[in-house]
Amino acid sequence: MADLQQSEARVLAGLEAKLNRICSRDEIAQSLWGNNWTEKYSDWMIDTLIYRLRHKLAAGYEIKTLRSEGYVLQKKGYIFVRTEPTIINN
Repeated sequence: MADLQQSEARVLAGLEAKLNRICSRDEIAQSLWGNNWTEKYSDWMIDTLIYRLRHKLAAGYEIKTLRSEGYVLQKKGYIFVRTEPTIINN
């Protein structure tokens, strides 16, 4: 994996903590800006960090966008299901 900036590392840690589960934009903002996240909240910054992380992720992992819900970090080949992930047999 490529070197991560501090903000990228914080977001990735939050996504890893919720591997295969939805991580909302608010949760990402809280991991970035701590207690003052509502004052510092920036959709542009979150979008930019997710974009950069997608290009730096280790092979075999991906970040899926769930519109109006957040993001899911998962292994490639898995289909996100609301209860638990399942693997696609090729």
